[in-house]
Amino acid sequence: MQNLEDFKHNKDKMDRIMDLLTLGLFIMNAIILIFALVKLPYRIPNHLNLKNEIDGYGNKFTLIIPFLIGTILCSVLYFLESRQGFYKDTMNRIKTQEQFQMAMKTVISLKPLLAYVFLMISVLMIQTAQYKWVNYSNYFVFLVLAPFPFHIVYWLYKY
Repeated sequence: MQNLEDFKHNKDKMDRIMDLLTLGLFIMNAIILIFALVKLPYRIPNHLNLKNEIDGYGNKFTLIIPFLIGTILCSVLYFLESRQGFYKDTMNRIKTQEQFQMAMKTVISLKPLLAYVFLMISVLMIQTAQYKWVNYSNYFVFLVLAPFPFHIVYWLYKY
């Protein structure tokens, strides 16, 4: 097995852009969330059935849950990105450095996707809480999947 010093990943310009994009999406999510929490009443609709009818209500602080889940997931990815020892113990002896670089690029490129997905979930929940977008919730899947072609382009660019 290779030494821990052999596991180094120097971030290039694209990696830094991905990190800034992730941070920007989380800041945007936090700002939207703060304004929504100030503006909304305590009891809000929080669930739609298959007919796009509101069938569940809750308090406005349930809007924080997607933000917290996304923050925790991206924090775990940032943590794994900086812990080379985690990768050292889980990789094969063959092409270890290449496997490490591929794992790092995967972690770096997944963070903005996660941040975007949880931003869209927050936006949909806030819009539903304001009785908006109720008739458009079927298009939510397309909003969530929108950045995935760019993710594929990123991988084609890198490899």
